[in-house]
Amino acid sequence: MNRHAITMPLVPSSVRIARISTAEALVSFGVAPGSSLADAVLLVVSELVATRCGTRPSSRRTQR
Repeated sequence: MNRHAITMPLVPSSVRIARISTAEALVSFGVAPGSSLADAVLLVVSELVATRCGTRPSSRRTQR
């Protein structure tokens, strides 16, 4: 089993760092860049990091 871990601050630029780091790890694990698997993993990682960093817009609407 291959594992990859990275620690980073909770800032918006961490999303990009996480994507780059994950893309490099996927290649080292033998996953083809641009494959549907790689794209799906990068999307999930981006969403998770963005949500944790608080860079995602709120889904709640303010009532007037």
